[in-house]
Amino acid sequence: MEQGSFRFVAISELHDRAAFTGGHAEIDNYFQGEGLTRDLQQFMAKCYVAETVTHEIGGFFTLSMAVLPLDKLSKSKRKSYGRYGDVPAALLGRMGVNTPFQRQGLGSSMVVEAIEVVRNGTITAPILIVDAKSESLIEFYTQFGFQRLDESPDPPIRMWRMVGAGGEENEVKG
Repeated sequence: MEQGSFRFVAISELHDRAAFTGGHAEIDNYFQGEGLTRDLQQFMAKCYVAETVTHEIGGFFTLSMAVLPLDKLSKSKRKSYGRYGDVPAALLGRMGVNTPFQRQGLGSSMVVEAIEVVRNGTITAPILIVDAKSESLIEFYTQFGFQRLDESPDPPIRMWRMVGAGGEENEVKG
């Protein structure tokens, strides 16, 4: 999918991971080093990049499989999954924007793309989960329909949203 001057694709050997610097050592080290390599080789995550026409990486995000305990959902949502103890979910794991492309809305575009990837069945799950690691990230994800799973005051805060039918009507058990 294209978004402005970027195209979202699965990461490949065409992409120079070493040239990516987002300004967060943990994210940069994961993306440039063995962390992402291991996750890809062991089929633990899929990585998507926002690339320019010259294959420069504007940003990246990873998606992996997860589960959401059924008792975390509201009673009305639990009825949809009644015979299961856990609901399959996708986890929006690592995400970073390359420094030259920061503050241009690319992070928002990547969240929208992650929702679309899950909604369109590339990774099949009715729910998308994210772990917000700060108050500003909680506010950021809330604008995309994510809601807190619990009221823990300490980050990371696990958040969720439906991605299929009914995606705009997240209902969390209160």
